[in-house]
Amino acid sequence: MYCEVWGERVGTATQFNHWWLRTDLDTVYAGKNGRNAYVSAYYLSRWGNDEARDNNGAVIPDC
Repeated sequence: MYCEVWGERVGTATQFNHWWLRTDLDTVYAGKNGRNAYVSAYYLSRWGNDEARDNNGAVIPDC
């Protein structure tokens, strides 16, 4: 993850995240390059609502 931006809410009524993380994708679809893609921090199950941290707990910098 390179950095984070605040954006549209993703999740459920009790589990959610507004942070979007800029990264390079592991899987790239035909005709795409997979670089500088945004994914929701909601899928980082280790942290709580509206949290975006790396695996060591460090906050991901703003873009």
